[in-house]
Amino acid sequence: MSINASENVFSIEGKGLKLDTAEDVQEFVNSIQEIKNLEKAILSGNTFGVEAAQTIAEALKGKKTIRVRSIFKPLSIYLICFFFQNKN
Repeated sequence: MSINASENVFSIEGKGLKLDTAEDVQEFVNSIQEIKNLEKAILSGNTFGVEAAQTIAEALKGKKTIRVRSIFKPLSIYLICFFFQNKN
């Protein structure tokens, strides 16, 4: 995991992680929440299950200036976008 708070970037790029549950991504959620002005989340090269995608989306939803770089699996990007848009 790479966190560069001075550049407002969170990255788990290319780790080959298979993240299925909220527990699997909790460390990443904590890191995302620590970066006050997060501008970029790089999640590519990993696979996200439904629950993990929803949990990441909830963490990203509160960020006003966020850009998410592509995710390796099309289903994963779909899930994160879906939960990101539909969280009230």
